[in-house]
Amino acid sequence: MQETKIAILGYGGIARAHMNGYNILKKKGAPIRVVALCDADDTQFEKDIKINVDTGAQEEEKSWRTYTDLDEMLAKEEIDTVDICVPTYLHKEYTVRLLRAGKNVQCEKPMALTAADCAEMIATARECSKHLMVGQCLRFCGHYLALKAELDSGKHGKVMTARFERLSPLPTWGFDNWFVDFARSGGEMLDMSIHDYDMARFLFGEPEKVSAVTCDREIHEQTSNGRLYYKDGLIVTVDGSWAESKTFPFSCPFRVVCEKATIAWNGCDKVRVYPNEGEAYDLDYENEDYMAEEALFFAKVTQGEVKNEKNPPESAMQTVALIEKLKESAACGGAILGY
Repeated sequence: MQETKIAILGYGGIARAHMNGYNILKKKGAPIRVVALCDADDTQFEKDIKINVDTGAQEEEKSWRTYTDLDEMLAKEEIDTVDICVPTYLHKEYTVRLLRAGKNVQCEKPMALTAADCAEMIATARECSKHLMVGQCLRFCGHYLALKAELDSGKHGKVMTARFERLSPLPTWGFDNWFVDFARSGGEMLDMSIHDYDMARFLFGEPEKVSAVTCDREIHEQTSNGRLYYKDGLIVTVDGSWAESKTFPFSCPFRVVCEKATIAWNGCDKVRVYPNEGEAYDLDYENEDYMAEEALFFAKVTQGEVKNEKNPPESAMQTVALIEKLKESAACGGAILGY
């Protein structure tokens, strides 16, 4: 594998988690190197930003250069891939711009505010013959991959119900407080619970019908409860909240009920199987840093080593489209709508 040179655009909270992934790859000797950071605010490069997930220890030996002007960075640096970590409302603009500049793009989730914007991003990538991938990072997370493997084995029978939760205090660390501006973030469901809706599609495929209700407190759509209805009777429930107290720890447990067992994760330990007969047991798997695994996978995609069948941008667009339908349901008081 040849060396892949990375630039990170936008150096806020989530970019720290991305950087931690690159640091892990560096320590493992992977030929992936961050060469530049770009942010309009030069104070971002030195800030210690805490978000609702662990961003790891940041690399003390800084081998990259910093820029406050994107055009200057593109002119001065040799870059293969730009990792976009700017706020959601800027995803389409910068993805299109960088694809047209001849760069591969890894864009943070959600892909964009609307499925129509996502389609434009995909069309641009095809037009420019460049690679585009969206940070639906749970597709690279050991806990969820272990769950998928266990379900795909079929040994626990039919899946009856599944429930995913994603609970957090209100995110107030964003630039210009953009998270709490519904027009710029799309609200909790699009920004945070999108992980679980994407995972539901990854595990179970496309639902037949959907419904959702949302609740407001400080911003439009701060908490949400969505349901996905499948043809075989499976119902998947997703609970999301930005309304937890400021001292409440970020939490993302799941529970899947099958005919012969319940499979659950408390958000901290190993995924555990509780069979109808016999003793409960933990699944055996390695849980590598999912940001590192995501970055390594995309580097292999851009170099033609693998095809992106695991996390294609078309699937990320479909997850945004699913959330648009859930929002439509919420606007109708939780009506069950065909999907």
